[in-house]
Amino acid sequence: MGEPVPPSGCRHCGVGEREHLQRWTAGVGWHFWVAPSARQRLERMLARRAARARPPT
Repeated sequence: MGEPVPPSGCRHCGVGEREHLQRWTAGVGWHFWVAPSARQRLERMLARRAARARPPT
């Protein structure tokens, strides 16, 4: 499993604001960085915490 999406990553694709520029994703198409919703930020923080709690494989 890959790294969790950063909490402040783009609402549509999860890429951080500084490295985003313009991206393409299915369903949204070409877009600039859009701030994630408060709910997305919370879910991403919880996912990151859960990933840290898992023992290394």
